[in-house]
Amino acid sequence: MKELGVGLVYWSALAPLFESGDAAVLELEPQTLWTKAATSSGRFAYQLNEALFESMPDFPQPKLLHGIGQPLAGTVDDPLEYVELLRRMADRLEPAWISEHLSFNRFFTTARLSSAASFFRRQQIPASARVAASNVRRYASAIGRPVAFETGVNYFRPRPEHLSDGRFFDAVAVQADCGILLDLHNLWCNERNGRQRLRDALAEMPLERVWEVHVAGGQRLDGMWLDAHSHGFLRNCSR
Repeated sequence: MKELGVGLVYWSALAPLFESGDAAVLELEPQTLWTKAATSSGRFAYQLNEALFESMPDFPQPKLLHGIGQPLAGTVDDPLEYVELLRRMADRLEPAWISEHLSFNRFFTTARLSSAASFFRRQQIPASARVAASNVRRYASAIGRPVAFETGVNYFRPRPEHLSDGRFFDAVAVQADCGILLDLHNLWCNERNGRQRLRDALAEMPLERVWEVHVAGGQRLDGMWLDAHSHGFLRNCSR
């Protein structure tokens, strides 16, 4: 993949920074421009904020799309159609790749579709890696762009019969033949919560597949370290 440089996630308050070209890369979370609205048939559908999106192709820097709504590790997809809208946004912005979380956020309970309040990870077993890899391949084919999955947070204690974090990421990346969005804080968050050490996870991952690196932050709550995108990652790492 072509080296793009350092970038920022788009936020409307930062629009002047992107317009000036001072940021090397613009990463857009497409779902932040979507609303769920009722159609004439009484069903619901995603609608794009066309007015806000219209100016983005004119920004001078390369663009990336980072999904935050249709994660790649689950067995229950979004019941609302989103592929066509996401593909249309990709065709306009021409991102070098699209990324999404290696998590799930939907599940069935007693034949009823439920949504989780956050992203969660499935059991890290070979079967789960195969499901995730299949989802990544299908997602990439549907959108028509290379795909990278984000190394996610896992709030559950590791179990002896499960793959380590690094080996799970390796298995998915190799089977899907895809890229990796390496979120350093997520791996550090896992370490702080008693999972694999960050450096050991990196040693087990195919680093040649890392296309992008995220650096965010978190905070402690009720004895757990959360991937809350708050406070400073580097400041907390020094403690």
